[in-house]
Amino acid sequence: MQQSASLGQCHPCHPCVPAQLVAQDDGWVWTIHMDVAPSGEAPVRLIAYWQAKRAERVPVSRRQIDPLEVPRLLPQLFIARFDASRDDYVYTLIGTGITRLLEADRTGATLAEVYGVEGAGPVRAIYTLAVAEDRPVCTAGTIQREPGWPGRSDAIRTIGFEAVHLPIRDRDDTAWMILGGLFTSRMPSESSLF
Repeated sequence: MQQSASLGQCHPCHPCVPAQLVAQDDGWVWTIHMDVAPSGEAPVRLIAYWQAKRAERVPVSRRQIDPLEVPRLLPQLFIARFDASRDDYVYTLIGTGITRLLEADRTGATLAEVYGVEGAGPVRAIYTLAVAEDRPVCTAGTIQREPGWPGRSDAIRTIGFEAVHLPIRDRDDTAWMILGGLFTSRMPSESSLF
């Protein structure tokens, strides 16, 4: 498994966070552009949902989040919880649309297990920015499959995506979590969203 990351130029508003990130895992190469304005209906709806919850309580708590309130978004949602004992985020929920797209269920895995230690850095930078500034961080880019990975379909090569990363607190208010959405231009069996 080749896993790597590289960083582009620094983002002008956030010198510690690059404007473009590249992360690689299990045959997927992610090119990620930071702090973009959401353009799709689904990312805008997820941010609006979070903002409505934020009006009730700052910071938003996991207790307030009910995925059944956004059923059409549920297949594209994920939740990652910071686990201090591992010093890493752990994916506690990954929607079926994401699992089908990546042809793997990463529920229970840490960022380092998904992207490798080096590759996890760019994703961790996104999560850290969302938590540090207590605001949505929207990214966009492409996911490209390297051909020839065993057990993986070669049907989809390059996919455009938008992602939303929203900071929330866990149910006990003891750790930060990221409520996220991965919205692609070609999500298997989820074309009704777009």
